[in-house]
This record gives sequence, C-alpha cells and structure tokens, in this order.
Amino acid sequence: MTVRQTWSQEPGGYGRVAEVRVPSGGARGSLPVVVDLHGNGGQGSVRRLSYLGDDAVIVAPSGYERSWNIYNEKSKADDVSFILELIRRVGEETSVANTSDVTIVGTSNGAAMIYRLLLETGRERPFHRVVPMVSSLISVQHHDGQFWRSTSGTATDHSIAVVPQFSPKFEYAHFHGTEDGALAYLGASPGPAFLGQGVDVLPAQTTDFLFAQAMGHSGGQVGDGEGEVQGSLQTYSYLGGRARHVKVVGGSHGSVFGNSQVRSEVRRMVTGKQ
Repeated sequence: MTVRQTWSQEPGGYGRVAEVRVPSGGARGSLPVVVDLHGNGGQGSVRRLSYLGDDAVIVAPSGYERSWNIYNEKSKADDVSFILELIRRVGEETSVANTSDVTIVGTSNGAAMIYRLLLETGRERPFHRVVPMVSSLISVQHHDGQFWRSTSGTATDHSIAVVPQFSPKFEYAHFHGTEDGALAYLGASPGPAFLGQGVDVLPAQTTDFLFAQAMGHSGGQVGDGEGEVQGSLQTYSYLGGRARHVKVVGGSHGSVFGNSQVRSEVRRMVTGKQ
C-alpha cells in the first residue's frame, strides 16, 4: 500500500509504503487490524508479527529514512497523517478488516511514535489499543507536569500544551525490560545522545502512570513491588487493566519484542487467544 506525501525533504512528493498482510477466507469485518511500527534503522515487515497467524490483518509501514519523526530523527515527515491514512485505506480496501478494533504496536522509535500519536489525536482516534515497547516518554513530550505536542505533523517543536483525551474503552499496555541499555527502564537525565541535546528519558513506570491518569485514573501510582508477577513479567494495572505497565525482568532493548510471554500477551490482547 502506498500513500503519497509532500514535505520539506520531499518537495516533489514521495510514495510512503507499507506491507499489508490480509488472511484469506475471513468474513466481512471479522478480523482486527494491527499496525506495527519498527524501531530506528528498521523497516516495515509483516513477518515481525507472524505469530498472530491468520487472526489479524497486519499493516507494517516503513518510516522515512528508516525512522519515525519524533524529535531528533533523520525523518521530518508527517508520520501522524501517514499512519492515520493507512488505517483509513485499510478500512476502505480490505473487506475483512474490523476498523472498530485497531491496535498499534511500536518498538523503540516506533513506540515513541505511538506516544506522539496519542498526543496529536483526540478521543475519536481511529485506533483503539496501543502497545509501546522499550521506549518511554522523553522530556520534550512531558515536562513541568504537562504533556506537549508539536504545531504540526512535520514539526518537532513540542510547544503546545495538551491534555490527551481517551474513550472509556481505550487500552494501553507498555512492555519495557529492566536491563534496557538504550532507553533505561529507570529513566536517564540526560538521556542518550541520539535523542538530542538535553533530552531526558522518563522512567518507564512513570510514563505509564501519566497516561493512566490521562485515561481517567484518579489514584496514586502502583508501587514498584506491587505488580503482579507471572514468569518474567510483572504487571502494574490501572483502570481495571485498561492501562498497564509490564516490567520484563531481565529484558534488554533487543529481547522484549521476541519474548515468548510478551508475544502471548500481545496475541491475547489483539485476538482474545493465548
């Protein structure tokens, strides 16, 4: 699938591409849709979520210059519009797609893109569940007790204060490994140089507590030792489980996406199957 866009790096227009895998034989509107956002340096591939089998329509877009435009990346493309247009197109052109059940999964830079999407779309956004992995909010997205978004989809100014809005059925689950050497689980100030000068990484649990509050949680943050342990996963739940932080004990930046328990959880969230 191709979406043509024009921006400062491509003034003559550029065809943005996504791989789409549509299982055969499903009834109209019977299958959930999953958009998979790769990390920095990667590219879209439907094989990354092959473990979902024939139970979902998979959409795997490629970021421009192998990155998603958050703050300091090579890409300055309007990725928000690109991803929203892909969802619209899949709904129009894929009869088995259930556009009332759309999940966005993102790894590293792709997870940061999820956070940008949450800040730049409203409660009627066309996706209903997000699964960011191995990336927390950065300080340009949240500081001084406030979320911040940019003036446009191509800009990275993060100059407009915003209160994210969510429907009462929206779901959020963030998986992050305790041994992440790229984006530290406990946060970092300053963060790694690739994020940009003076950019901090918020702690993973803080990131998810902030989004839980935006989704309607009115209590305190779940304590570090209070998560429910199952195997290598420790889960911290808010709003009856609609917002969750999942600590992957011993998980590294590169291992969380392929962790068998994580895959099982993603499959359960998307398809209702273990």
